[in-house]
Amino acid sequence: MRYKTLRQFYQEKYGDRTFKVPVDAGFSCPNIDGTITRGGCTYCNIHSFTMVEEGDITSQVKLRIDKLKEREIFNYIIYFQSYSNTHAPLNIMRRRIEAALVDDAIRGIYIGTRSDVIEDNKLDYLAQLNTKYDVMVELGLQTANNITLMQTNRGHSVENFVEGVRRCQEVGLEVCAHAIFGLPGENMDDYKRTAELIAALNVDMVKFHNLEIIKGTAMAKMYKNGEIQLPTEDEYVEAVSYGIAVMPPKTIVSRLQGEAVESMLLATSVTHNKNLLINKIHKYMDEHNLKQGTLHTGKMPKIYGEFSL
Repeated sequence: MRYKTLRQFYQEKYGDRTFKVPVDAGFSCPNIDGTITRGGCTYCNIHSFTMVEEGDITSQVKLRIDKLKEREIFNYIIYFQSYSNTHAPLNIMRRRIEAALVDDAIRGIYIGTRSDVIEDNKLDYLAQLNTKYDVMVELGLQTANNITLMQTNRGHSVENFVEGVRRCQEVGLEVCAHAIFGLPGENMDDYKRTAELIAALNVDMVKFHNLEIIKGTAMAKMYKNGEIQLPTEDEYVEAVSYGIAVMPPKTIVSRLQGEAVESMLLATSVTHNKNLLINKIHKYMDEHNLKQGTLHTGKMPKIYGEFSL
């Protein structure tokens, strides 16, 4: 086995097919609404990847679960994907999360959010939920380069991400980290440093994304102006293969590429044929004798650059 996949993890844990139920709970982000800054991340357009049912939170969940039951799928993970799903007062966050918990076959709750909006009272609440459901907190690092984080209007530092992961772990919550390979100005050294930092934190799950240029974003304007050069597919394959190899054996490799809706996609250097890309990654790993954990050291790399808003 080259690496631990999400499908394998679900099979081992739940013994049957398990699917995510995406939810748009109406949150925002602190770098959109002015809490920190405005404009959002320069690469992000939420409409490029959020595929939810219509209606309020409960309706979204019920409609999707009904469709999954028709396909004889009976284990569900509620996935709060859109925006930062802890960016609200605790009473509002609690009400929105619990509005989704409408079926006895819900096994887990995955909370997509940011490391700068997970206050202690919210982590305590998620830890309480974790006694009944499998709670995973998904935190975007994207890069271990503070200069890039500032240039992409991310709004928080690498150090803040590291602290956020550790605070989640201290209350017994599992963590999924997100990384993007190909951000403007970065190279293979940056991609490797990002993967090494995630690996050193011993997270439970990781998602790798290639940079996709999405219509309607600030980065789309930069691309049209010739300010962005995307890495080649071969470079991305090398970066992901290295990223897998430095992960500890426990970490689930949940995603290997971005999954933007094609109608929203302005540019990408990586095929949207998932099987083709996976085969290329497997071929590269086999040719270089790489498996998950092969290059894992547990050492924290040096964080590049000083962050300031």
